[in-house]
Amino acid sequence: VLIDNMYVIRRPDAILLLRERFRSDGTKTRMAASSKKPVVCLYMKPDIPSEQMQLLEEHFIVITEQDKNLCSKYKNDVIAIVPFAGSLVSDEILEKYPNLRIISNNSVGYDHIDLHAAAKRGIRVGNTPLVSNETTAEIAISLILNTARRIVEGDRICRLNDTNQFSLNTFLGTGVSGQTLGIVGMGGIGRVLARMAHCGFNMKILYHNRHRAAEDIEQSIGGAEYYKDVYEMLPVCDFVVLLAPSTPETYKMFGKKEFSRMKQSAIFVNVSRGTLVDHDALVSALEEGVIKGAGLDVTDPEP
Repeated sequence: VLIDNMYVIRRPDAILLLRERFRSDGTKTRMAASSKKPVVCLYMKPDIPSEQMQLLEEHFIVITEQDKNLCSKYKNDVIAIVPFAGSLVSDEILEKYPNLRIISNNSVGYDHIDLHAAAKRGIRVGNTPLVSNETTAEIAISLILNTARRIVEGDRICRLNDTNQFSLNTFLGTGVSGQTLGIVGMGGIGRVLARMAHCGFNMKILYHNRHRAAEDIEQSIGGAEYYKDVYEMLPVCDFVVLLAPSTPETYKMFGKKEFSRMKQSAIFVNVSRGTLVDHDALVSALEEGVIKGAGLDVTDPEP
């Protein structure tokens, strides 16, 4: 993808690769005055795979935001920062780097980036769509299975070496095959999840989305049924997976009202963002038996 005067190459096996190119008038883009290579700052823990770090270091001077001395030294030379989902990129942070030109976000969601502040400074923001569709769908499937079959709970009891805690009624769990799955947010991840659930577990697929998918897409994922009204879908689902993006409109979109519409035997799974769920309402729904269980990949706040 060509962004401004740099190439941004998104790859599953690398964070990013920015290459300097010539402007249309033949002049070179501005290089860091104090270095031979452009400077990239990682706004994440520096424990990324060695091959990815090697790829970055072939083309850039790489620093991390934890190293305050280097950040100060190169503050005028940093052209790009690479944040992860848990790294807040605020207006205050952008103010530190006057020549920053790109934020290459190492995740699909970008709700942790102040887009208004970036736009005000003419900074381009990129993310990594598509590359994590399969991975995230697999996490959703694993949470469905773990919660329904109470695998983690059983593992904990095994490690306590107290088999008296085992009870057939307690650990019988919930069946997954042939059950009804409701997906809230039928984007790329939702489609992959629907295919896995239908083809792997013969699940009936229902979904709620802002817009209905094309008929051929619905048929390709097991004849998925569209519900314009999420409140009509929730009562007929055995499992509900939340996959909506994080926006002001989706903030705490699942709360007491939504959980009360679900089956008492239903299991709720969230693999989107923690801010989409009212966690106090979720805890109450679990404690009061409004729903049977929940599998969470994200929380608000994160641990």
